[in-house]
Amino acid sequence: MLSVPSRSKNSNNNIFRLSAQLRARDEAAADLNRKTGDFSLYKYYIGFLGIGNLFLSGSLTGICAVFVTLPQYWLKLWTESENGSTAFYASGLFLMAFLSWFGTSAQVWSTLTRMSPHSGLRFHQRLLDLVMG
Repeated sequence: MLSVPSRSKNSNNNIFRLSAQLRARDEAAADLNRKTGDFSLYKYYIGFLGIGNLFLSGSLTGICAVFVTLPQYWLKLWTESENGSTAFYASGLFLMAFLSWFGTSAQVWSTLTRMSPHSGLRFHQRLLDLVMG
């Protein structure tokens, strides 16, 4: 059995580390020059997503955003009112909380059960058409 001196093992290990560091530096420099946010890529994905799914997602996101923000203004109205009806303002807060929850839940549902499977199937079909085609 041949024995390799420990100095040689350390030197090989150092060369490997230096090589990895140089590779990482080169990749980082290449990342700085890489173009990001190409609109044609987003357009391509949206085409596979479907305009209906995109509209649904945007609407649900809007509902969530409105009803997450609106309660703070509702509370301001309640605290500034002279003879605030507790039942009226409390039920308004409850309704807004429910609509915010609904918007968030429906957004997650649409992403997981509509958008992801729909776009995934279309992407895979496109890939199959290109490979088999």
